Amino acid sequence: ILVLHQVHPEVIPARNVLIIDPLSNSDLWEQNGVVESPIITEIDKSSPLMHHIRLDNVLMPETKKLQFKVPVKSLAGTLDKTPVFAEVRREKGKCLILSVDLEKSDLAFRTVFPIMIANALGWYSGNVGELLESQSTGNAARIALNQELKKLPAETTLVLQSPTSQE
Repeated sequence: ILVLHQVHPEVIPARNVLIIDPLSNSDLWEQNGVVESPIITEIDKSSPLMHHIRLDNVLMPETKKLQFKVPVKSLAGTLDKTPVFAEVRREKGKCLILSVDLEKSDLAFRTVFPIMIANALGWYSGNVGELLESQSTGNAARIALNQELKKLPAETTLVLQSPTSQE
């Protein structure tokens, strides 16, 4: 997953991408001003990306108003239907856009932000809605392969590596 905060290429890469607070135009959208003091009135409660998400008390002085060039699914939007959090529908990798300036908003300091990110990570990996029990150090764990890994040829060798690069 490529996470881009306030910086992004003109052409969004063909991979899974999370874009936060885009500052300029891209191949997927054009900037169309800002919405001052947006009030979030639209939440797609059916989306697994929005499980346990409430944005009604989040301080947002402004959000970017993006004119999308491709189909999007608004996950959270304002009264005038401006998407604040959106899923971009494209064939070449999953893409989420959060058009909130985290430096002006208190979103990053709210409990809802890590929940949004956890939901997004689950969505990118295909484990949406699955709660995994925590494991104690030293215990064996069984982890199911996601759909992308299952498509690899049978002779492919997979290596489990620790954060310190130990096999």
